[in-house]
Amino acid sequence: YYYVASESDVNYDGGKYWSYAENGTINVWDTAKCSDLSFRLNADGRSYTVYGMGEYTETDIIIPERYNGLPVKEIGWYAFFGNKTVKNVVIPNSVNSIGRFAFYGCNELESVVIPASVKTIGSNAFYDCISLESVKLADGVKTIGELAFFNCSSLKKLSIPESVEEIGEQALANCTALKHNEKDGLKYLGNETNKYLYLVGTSSTNITSVNIDINCEFI
Repeated sequence: YYYVASESDVNYDGGKYWSYAENGTINVWDTAKCSDLSFRLNADGRSYTVYGMGEYTETDIIIPERYNGLPVKEIGWYAFFGNKTVKNVVIPNSVNSIGRFAFYGCNELESVVIPASVKTIGSNAFYDCISLESVKLADGVKTIGELAFFNCSSLKKLSIPESVEEIGEQALANCTALKHNEKDGLKYLGNETNKYLYLVGTSSTNITSVNIDINCEFI
């Protein structure tokens, strides 16, 4: 028997994560299996980077907070590049960066949970993840690299947290299903506090002049 605080939450207890599925059932994942992923000891000798699937064969990845007794701090460059089986990814609070091209071309990836501990999402990290519909981006992320979510054509909603300090060029370009906040012919992304944080583009190609909202911080 598991209690789930909210249908949008992914919860943790005693080595297991769980969340609601769309049909109302509860998904439960055992993180012990995820130790079959490939890990590399970092240069400091005090933390690990996950850099590949290793012998792991499941479609849901729950990256463990610790490996061999040490924290998992990073998702490496090209870690899951081109993977065609992974559908859901949960990143633990120990991870502080998602490397470049980490999930590039993961065509079956549907959802990812990114916690507040993650400060950097590298360039091209989720490039061409065409099935990605749900990204839970916690307040804490500072940098979203260029082309980070390029051509995530199924992505419908994304809240840009107030913690963000830098958004790279075309970070969300070609996300054709994404719902925007529109004002004066311009399309924005933001959050509950500021709907106009990030100017994404225009709603028409016929606009000859623009009036950018005073609360816009990124273009």
